[in-house]
Amino acid sequence: MDDYFYELRYQHDLTEWRAVIRRATLHLAWHLDGRCQAGREPCILDVGCGTGVTGLSFAREGKVFGVDSSSLAVDFARRRGLRRIAQSVGEGLPFKSGQFDLITSSDVLEHIEDDRAVLAEMARVARPAGLLVIVVPAFPTLWSNRDERLQHKRRYRIEELRDKVAGAGLDVLRATYCDSFLFPPLWLLVKTGLLTGGDPRVRMDVAPETPLDRLWLTLARVERGLIRRRIDLPVGASALCVARRPSGAPSAATPG
Repeated sequence: MDDYFYELRYQHDLTEWRAVIRRATLHLAWHLDGRCQAGREPCILDVGCGTGVTGLSFAREGKVFGVDSSSLAVDFARRRGLRRIAQSVGEGLPFKSGQFDLITSSDVLEHIEDDRAVLAEMARVARPAGLLVIVVPAFPTLWSNRDERLQHKRRYRIEELRDKVAGAGLDVLRATYCDSFLFPPLWLLVKTGLLTGGDPRVRMDVAPETPLDRLWLTLARVERGLIRRRIDLPVGASALCVARRPSGAPSAATPG
């Protein structure tokens, strides 16, 4: 992604309603399905950590690590006080096998041509019984100029995401759409051409503060209540997959 995007995210990620909702979804999945050996501080990895706000939100949960391919993102994450941050591509994570209890990846896989290779690496560095929580943009029908501007390769259907995660040797625990309340307005904007016409370089990458913010946050809380009750959602602007590395899975050799 272009440098301007990381600068925007550094300025707004702590308070923007979309970023707040995303972090809440990641934490919900960890609290519902996370498992860690008693008496041991969990090791957490955020793949595609951006400016570090997700890692910062997990700092009370365990020992947080992060990687991002952008040197600017790594610099911003360190400014937030995160120290275990490395510049790296997801296809070659600089960690030993079987190291992490939780691996998060939010709005990352859609940027990568070989997303299967990244999933295989995430599976490799997960501990046996370690949890992976992945969120990606959903539904090709919602493709817009914003996807082009942010250099997305794809938007996912839930079946594709489930199959790719399972193909990495992981046990899929949950696969559901999320951000369902955003699907109708986004679909309408795309179908009317308001998000598909014109110059994709026009920048609208931070949601403006409006009186609707409280409504979006309220609808997101309702949605999290459904997810907490294990109710899978049929549509959504994003897709959520929660998976676990099988307990008996052998550790792959650490790449040289």
